[in-house]
Amino acid sequence: YVDVLPNTVTLTLSTVPAGLQVTLDGQAMTTPSSVVSVVGVVRTLGGAMPPGYTFVSWSDGGAATHTITTPAINSTYTATYQPPPQLGAPRNPRVVVP
Repeated sequence: YVDVLPNTVTLTLSTVPAGLQVTLDGQAMTTPSSVVSVVGVVRTLGGAMPPGYTFVSWSDGGAATHTITTPAINSTYTATYQPPPQLGAPRNPRVVVP
């Protein structure tokens, strides 16, 4: 018998701002998180929608929820979110010229 071991890599999931959640194959994960994945396996990344935050983009240019094929090298995927406006902050600041 011969053991056949799959080629694996580490996928790191992160967010900006840090510490928010994303999903991997439908499973919620708080970032930063790392998982071992088999090269060539199709995975689904999802930008979870934290209350008040707006999803902006993934670092690979994919939609909020999209599939990736596990690459042959360790990789990081970062979801960027726009934080909610602070209470009392002006929504359309204007420059006042005296």
